[in-house]
Amino acid sequence: MMGELQFNLSSTNESEYIEKDAALKENSKQSEDYMQRLEEILKMMSGSISIVIAVIVAWIAWKQWKSSHAHLLLEIYDKRLSIYKEVNAYLGVVVGTSSPEIASIHEFKKVTAEADFLFANKIASKINEIVAKSFEMRNAKMKIQPNRPDSDHYNHQKACEEFSALENYFLEQTKEVKSLFEPYLKIATGEYFKRI
Repeated sequence: MMGELQFNLSSTNESEYIEKDAALKENSKQSEDYMQRLEEILKMMSGSISIVIAVIVAWIAWKQWKSSHAHLLLEIYDKRLSIYKEVNAYLGVVVGTSSPEIASIHEFKKVTAEADFLFANKIASKINEIVAKSFEMRNAKMKIQPNRPDSDHYNHQKACEEFSALENYFLEQTKEVKSLFEPYLKIATGEYFKRI
């Protein structure tokens, strides 16, 4: 009986052992499946993290470019505004004195020299025209000699008319220059950004 009892105990222990072993194997298999899923998730996340980092780097680069571009636009605007102010100041001097000095004409050419590179040809042409008309006005004023009688070489009325026409030209330029420069300087309409 003792032998039967041992056999029964050992077969009970053995069946429990088999069940426990099967359960451990099942848990082990589940653990392996869990680990494989975890590895797959980590691989996917590492790929996603790379994508997220790439997107963040691209966004930062775009923001830096946009900031640099805005800074460049501001610098160009400042230079254009400076030239506009110089043109207006020069026109004021010419209208006020009715005879520009040669030094002021050359100074005007010097301070507006960048206009060729900052504006369309219309504005550069207008500045060149103002310079040419300045020399004409200076010469026309020098031709006027009130005490000299008319002759074949000198007509006082014609000299005064020529000078008067040049004075009117310079008076009109203030309006014309404003309309020429306005598209390059008027930020509110957005025209400024289209002309860059």
